[in-house]
Amino acid sequence: MTDNVTISDERGVRLIVLNRPEKKNALTQAMYAAINDAIAGTDADPALRVTVITAYGPVFTSGNDLAEFAAPTGDGVGKRTIAELMQSLINSQTKM
Repeated sequence: MTDNVTISDERGVRLIVLNRPEKKNALTQAMYAAINDAIAGTDADPALRVTVITAYGPVFTSGNDLAEFAAPTGDGVGKRTIAELMQSLINSQTKM
């Protein structure tokens, strides 16, 4: 996990907060993974009915942390984490 994403649950709502305002909430691979895990947890918990994603500071997010994503790792983790989050958002269940 990362300290740059906080997750709290209250009255059926999972609140995911990006907490990296000094970098305009630029998303790191760890942040993508934390958001993805939080969404998966919402889907798995019948008591949670809504997921809200918000951020501290004046900017929701400036996008990817380009310095981190530009660093050569050769393992494709960055692309995989982004794709996994997008798929989680697509597959996220609405509970009635």
